[in-house]
Amino acid sequence: MKKICFFIAICAMFFSFTKLYAAENISPVQSTISGDPAQGVTTISTSFETALDVTANVPAAANVLVLSTFSLKSNKTKSTYMLWKLTYGAQESVTMRRYLSGTSDTGSASAAHLFTNVTQGNQTFNLNFASSTSQEITLFGANLCAIPMVTDEGSIMSSSMASISAKSAVSSTTYTDVGLVTTVSVDRVANDNSIFMAAAVNSSSDGDAVEGMWRFEIRSIGGTWADTGIETRRNLSGSNDLGAISLFGLAPNLTNGKYEIRVTSKSLTDAVTVNTLNSTLASFALSYTNSTASGYFPAKMDSAAQSVNSATTWTPIPGLNSQLSHTSSSVNAFAALSMAGSTYAGANQTGHFRISCTNNTGFAQQSVGVKRFFTGTDDWGSMGIVSLVTNIPAGASSFIGEKKRSAGATLTDYPVITSFLTSSEDTYLPKRGTLNIFD
Repeated sequence: MKKICFFIAICAMFFSFTKLYAAENISPVQSTISGDPAQGVTTISTSFETALDVTANVPAAANVLVLSTFSLKSNKTKSTYMLWKLTYGAQESVTMRRYLSGTSDTGSASAAHLFTNVTQGNQTFNLNFASSTSQEITLFGANLCAIPMVTDEGSIMSSSMASISAKSAVSSTTYTDVGLVTTVSVDRVANDNSIFMAAAVNSSSDGDAVEGMWRFEIRSIGGTWADTGIETRRNLSGSNDLGAISLFGLAPNLTNGKYEIRVTSKSLTDAVTVNTLNSTLASFALSYTNSTASGYFPAKMDSAAQSVNSATTWTPIPGLNSQLSHTSSSVNAFAALSMAGSTYAGANQTGHFRISCTNNTGFAQQSVGVKRFFTGTDDWGSMGIVSLVTNIPAGASSFIGEKKRSAGATLTDYPVITSFLTSSEDTYLPKRGTLNIFD
């Protein structure tokens, strides 16, 4: 009898050790549109049309975070606004807008929305767009990503979203809350919890030219707000200049508990108002805990100083490198890049931006890129890119931002790149109780 119990115990121990190394996976998906405007999607309609859709296989009913980044341009000399939103069934994001001054104006924008209680199975999410005045507009250089907040084993990741439509006005030169606050729980005892953060923001002024800044802040519930070091800037030329801001980042190495994340803003000119409106903040935990396991998704973030680029070929943004290593034969990763930019000297220049992933095995994969037109050195714009990188071989992988210019020289500031693997590192959690192998 003791031999039988001992055999059972050995089997149980083997099962436990097997579970120790069993990863759970999330399954982001993406659809793209070429970075060439000639291959973009065009409309003159003032009613929303679908520019791009993506279908995700949701393992169990859960929330799904949908993110999109893209470029936009007017094909006519008259000014207009492009409108866009994300949809899933009857759910939809806030409607965002971006001013286009004419044919030379090319912008970069983003959208974010956490769709709730999404049904199990294949579900389709849409990026819709429209023209405010029937002027012809083109959407191109687009990435549309859907990230289910549930693993293939049914583990749920904590997620949260906040949106505003009305203006939140800030005239202070000190960072001020704009009404976008989310709450996320992380349950792992180890200090390897991370929270991913994404904000898609509309901005305007009350008439005066002004430059504004936006950043992420975090605190544990009841604690003091802390700067995450993730911020960006955007110039607004006047009341008709409705701008778009993209901001992505990571809060790493968190102890278990509940956290609040918020977006704050400030004006760089005292008493001149910067408005935040039609905006969304979404955040989620890159870890999970259930009755049998606790896991986290390896994630890294890196930022860099301001830099100049005068190359007409793709060139790495200096000092920007988010590195991840893994031993699996093939994994996927999600990456997000946000930054501000302007011309370095002169006027009327276009910058191009993308994410690149390389591996020490020789693997290389690049995202669809975005473009942004800058009228001059004071025309600070915001750019963002999200991308799914697939089938990365085992080894050390680097996620970097790259840029090039059409003419002249461009300047980038506050670049931040974030990446995370979609396969977890797991820890088996044995249930309470003991197994007596001698009774």
